Amino acid sequence: MKIFSFIGTFAVVGTIFTACNSDSNELYGEGSVVFNVSADEQIVDSRAAVQIATPDTLIVAAYKDVDELYKSIKAPLTEGVAAPFEWIVASNTYNFVATNNLSADQIYAANGGRGEAWFYASKEMTVVTGESFDIDLTASVKNYKVTIEYSDDFNVLENCVATLYTASASERKIEYPYGEDAGDAWYNAGSKLCMDLSFTYNGVKKSKHYGDVLSALAPEGIAQEGYWYHLTLTPTVASGDISISVSSTIEQVNGGIDVNPKS
Repeated sequence: MKIFSFIGTFAVVGTIFTACNSDSNELYGEGSVVFNVSADEQIVDSRAAVQIATPDTLIVAAYKDVDELYKSIKAPLTEGVAAPFEWIVASNTYNFVATNNLSADQIYAANGGRGEAWFYASKEMTVVTGESFDIDLTASVKNYKVTIEYSDDFNVLENCVATLYTASASERKIEYPYGEDAGDAWYNAGSKLCMDLSFTYNGVKKSKHYGDVLSALAPEGIAQEGYWYHLTLTPTVASGDISISVSSTIEQVNGGIDVNPKS
């Protein structure tokens, strides 16, 4: 009977020791990360009436194993800069992200489907046990914006609608009807911009496809992140054909955004 009692006592002590040892390992297997988070400062060009507002808040997130969200918080910005803050995280390799929206679908669903500026920065880092790391995340605009303007002599055509879409996401088509405020929209950077144009000329319905509407500025029609493109559509009265002129009013420079009007 005493033997069994001794074995039971030993088992309890062993359990307690194992639990303490487990807690010790968990604490030992952590490191700290100090975050310095900001968004690129935006410059306003009054001539082009261009402005991209810096977000008031960025979401800071840590991903492990490619797409597994480990942790996230909202970091308020003051004049584009968040107060430094520290995380204690389990030792691992992470992709740290700062953005105004973690979901690209939500970015492009905003503003009636026309999207909004998507600020984003990411950096991969391995957090080692017992060590502290500094990480700088400066979020810049990773998509691009397009505006459409119809020239004054467009009244030679009827029922004219321009539809823009990117070759990499053709299911997301945005219409710009003539005679209304066509407005603007944001698109995925690094993709070719296409346009389908439908109109009636001399009572005959016509349609045209343009597979590279940014060729005047962007190499191979590939739009760059952080740019603002302006398209002007002009009809050729004699034939009903449409010419497209392209200008850029915002150019990304050294990781930030600067104003650079082009003719």
